[in-house]
Amino acid sequence: MSQVIFLLSCVVLFIVPLMFVLNSVYQDGVVGRASLLAISFGAAAFVGETAFGNGFYVPPIAVWIVAACTVFLVWHLFRFHRRVLKERSAP
Repeated sequence: MSQVIFLLSCVVLFIVPLMFVLNSVYQDGVVGRASLLAISFGAAAFVGETAFGNGFYVPPIAVWIVAACTVFLVWHLFRFHRRVLKERSAP
């Protein structure tokens, strides 16, 4: 079960940072965008390596950390979009 949580978290960690980077309203600078791309590509590389490898073991603490970071980034994306939509709909 922990491997499933870890892989799903990696899939989300591939998508969500890209959504931030591709959004023209999100301003985080060069270092922020490079870091988001590093998260995204690292997660994609792990999923790709796992898909074509012989299986893997992830320590439970690593699952905990990756899942918590995933939840944080998804929450951050939700709040960002809510704030942007509020600003755009304000008269």
